[in-house]
Amino acid sequence: MYRNFGIKEERLIFFGDVLGFKDMIKESEQQKVNSMLTANINDFLDAVKRYLSSYHKKVKVTVISDSVIISAHKDDADEFFKVVAHIYCDYYGLDFILRGAITYGKLYHEENIFGSGYIEAYQLESKKAITPRIIVDEKALQCTKSNNYLIEGKDFKSFNAFLCYLDDMHGVDTDRVNCWLNTIERYINEAHKNDGVKKSKKIKILRGLRWLLKTLQNAVKQIDCDKYNKDIKKNIATVFKKARMARKDISKPNVDKKSNFTI
Repeated sequence: MYRNFGIKEERLIFFGDVLGFKDMIKESEQQKVNSMLTANINDFLDAVKRYLSSYHKKVKVTVISDSVIISAHKDDADEFFKVVAHIYCDYYGLDFILRGAITYGKLYHEENIFGSGYIEAYQLESKKAITPRIIVDEKALQCTKSNNYLIEGKDFKSFNAFLCYLDDMHGVDTDRVNCWLNTIERYINEAHKNDGVKKSKKIKILRGLRWLLKTLQNAVKQIDCDKYNKDIKKNIATVFKKARMARKDISKPNVDKKSNFTI
């Protein structure tokens, strides 16, 4: 279907995109936002490179504006999924949520990136993922049959990056989980205030964020149920409540909100 320009190498490919980025650009001066993002991304990439020091020959990572491309050979699937999980979760520290897709196909990944696998990963993310999740297609599943971090879905299986991350870190860091919750809460608030989106789409956005909250909740409980009950349960319940209240408020007629943020 796609031209591969003689590419013979096949790799696992993750394509991720920052939710709401284009609308952040519209709401602010483009130069200011780009400057802020570049500064944050540079700091972020320094941390990523330190983490990737033991994987750098196996997993390749490229950040282009609001997009992230990660790839590896199928023999390095375990390392690949760990890197995807770490980058996905660390983006919350930048106050961003990624939506992504994972496939397997032909890819050239050096200074430039091209290949049918890259195009397919991009199209899966932009056309099929829809909600804030990381979908995994059948071709990628063939490379990772023993993956313990997959969530069943009606259309695609999803990769639970929260669970993979916490498992790899051998425990639950309460401050980090609260950081993730703060980012999800910000997205809930922005979706709620958006006056330029139809109610049906707002409700769909909030449904996706509630799914994300549930996924995080299950991951924390699975890794450390005691810490969940002691330190995190109340905070997650608070964000769930805000999502419910936003949903209820959106259903009211003639709600006047002022924002242009969309997911």
